Amino acid sequence: MAESLFRKILVPIDFSPCSEEAFRVALTFAKTFQSEWLLLHVADTSALATPLASCEAVEGLSLEIFRRRFSV
Repeated sequence: MAESLFRKILVPIDFSPCSEEAFRVALTFAKTFQSEWLLLHVADTSALATPLASCEAVEGLSLEIFRRRFSV
């Protein structure tokens, strides 16, 4: 059955051209198979001066970049 082939799709993204294409393919699969999808973006904050405050800033920036790139 097509509906149960992909129930959940994990989509890692780093905003590179390859990951953007993978995101588009994942959305196509999600529509085709009526799947739930989860976007994963990991930022390395170990080199930042104030990790706790910087983590919040990186998270907000990542979300803004995603929204701009994909018009969400």
